[in-house]
Amino acid sequence: MYTILAAYALGSLCAQAITCAVTARHATKDTPEGVVPDGITVLRPVSGLHPGIEDTIKSSFGLTGCPHEVIFCISDANDPAIPLVQAALAAHPQHDAKLLIGLDESSFNPKIDNLQKGWAAAKYERVLMVDSNVRLAPDTLCVAEGLRQQQDVGLVSSPPLAVEPEGFAAELETAFLNSHQLRWQLFSDALGYGFAQGKLLYLRKEQLGNMGLDALTVEYAEDAAATKVIRRQNMRVVLMLPPVSQIVGRRRLKSIWGRQERWAQLRWNSFSVQYLAEIFSGAFLPFVAAAIAFGWWALAFAAVWYLIEILMIRRCGWHLSLKQALCLPLRDVLLPVVWVIGLIKRTYEWNGHIIRLSRAGPDQN
Repeated sequence: MYTILAAYALGSLCAQAITCAVTARHATKDTPEGVVPDGITVLRPVSGLHPGIEDTIKSSFGLTGCPHEVIFCISDANDPAIPLVQAALAAHPQHDAKLLIGLDESSFNPKIDNLQKGWAAAKYERVLMVDSNVRLAPDTLCVAEGLRQQQDVGLVSSPPLAVEPEGFAAELETAFLNSHQLRWQLFSDALGYGFAQGKLLYLRKEQLGNMGLDALTVEYAEDAAATKVIRRQNMRVVLMLPPVSQIVGRRRLKSIWGRQERWAQLRWNSFSVQYLAEIFSGAFLPFVAAAIAFGWWALAFAAVWYLIEILMIRRCGWHLSLKQALCLPLRDVLLPVVWVIGLIKRTYEWNGHIIRLSRAGPDQN
C-alpha cells in the first residue's frame, strides 16, 4: 500500500515537472509571423462595469495592421457602461467603430443574444469576438490571422492571462486563472489539442455555416460549442500567444467561487471524459499520498511541487508575488471541492439568468 502511494506521489511530481516545463516552453515560443487580412470585424460584448474597463475599451482603438471595424454590443439601454463606450467613440471619431444597443432573446445564452446584432451588422467575413474585460495588443488582428492561416486551423482563441490583481481574493482568482487553467490549456495546445476559450474567438463566418451565431448555442458554453463545431470540420483550435490580458483588479471571494462552480459544471457537461481527469491536476491527492507514504517528508514534497510551479510562472513572465505563492496551495485544496460540485450541481447563475443544465443540451430544456 505504501509503495503504491509513494509511486503515485513521485509519479505525480514528475508529471508536474514535465507539464510545467512544456507549458513554459510553449508560452515563451516565438510568435508566428503575422498576416495582414483583408478586413476584420471586432465584436465586443459589454455588460456592466468591471476593473480596468476604460483601459480595455481604449485598447479597441489601438488595433493596427489591417482594415477593421469595432462594434460594441450592449443589451440593456440602462447599462452603466454605455457612457464609457460613447465617450471612447467620441474620442476616436476617425475609427470605424459604433455602439449597438438591444437584445435578441433567441437563446438561453445572454452573451450570444447580445452579439447577434453585431454579427448581423458585420461587414467583414473575418470576425473577432472578444470580451470587454480583455486588453488587446495592437498587433492582435495580424497575429490572429497568421495563426488562422496555418494548416487545418479553423479557430483562434485565447485564455485570459490575469494581470494587476488587487487584494487576497484577486490573488486567489489569479492562481486559478494563470498557473492552473491557463497552464493546462497551454499544455493541451502544445500537444496539438487546443480548446477554445470564450474570452477571444477568431474565425471566418463560413465556419459557423448558415446557423451563424446560433451554432454556438448548441452547448451551454459558446467556447465548448465552438470547439466541437471546428473539430467536426476536421480542423483545429489553436491558442494565441502571448495570451490576451484580463485586468483582475479587486475581487470578492463569493464571485470567484461562483465562477469556478459555473465553469466546472460547464466543463463536466461538455467534456465529461476530460473533466473526470481534472481531479488529478492539482497537488491535493499527490500530497495526501505523500503524507501517508513519507510522513513529515511530505512537506519537502510540497515544497518541491510548488517550487516547480513558481519557476514556470517566472519563466512565463506571469504575475508572481508572495500572496500569489501562498494562494497556490489554497487553490489546490479548493480544486477537489469545485470538482465534486461540478459533478453534482445542475444549475448556475449567469448575468442574472438561472440556467439548468441537461445532458440533452440547451435545446431540450
